[in-house]
Amino acid sequence: MDKIIIAEERYGRAQNHFEDDDLIDRFNNRYTVMGLVICIFIITGTQYVGDPINCWTPAEFEDPHNIYANSICWLKGSYYLPTEESMGLQ
Repeated sequence: MDKIIIAEERYGRAQNHFEDDDLIDRFNNRYTVMGLVICIFIITGTQYVGDPINCWTPAEFEDPHNIYANSICWLKGSYYLPTEESMGLQ
């Protein structure tokens, strides 16, 4: 039993734990990682659960056309512009 107590004093709880982290270090170590993980779950949740983007499409488009247009808008960042409108500076 004495050997266990001696081993605990050498290697166990009896060692002084030197902590050189201040408040800012603890904040960066714990809460920044948790905040990033929460943001990742929110962003990926809206990607897979909801519609990530809805582009404006003409009324003539049916559902397959809308799905295709939304996927192109999501990938390319483009949007619908009617052909009768000019694109130049006013």
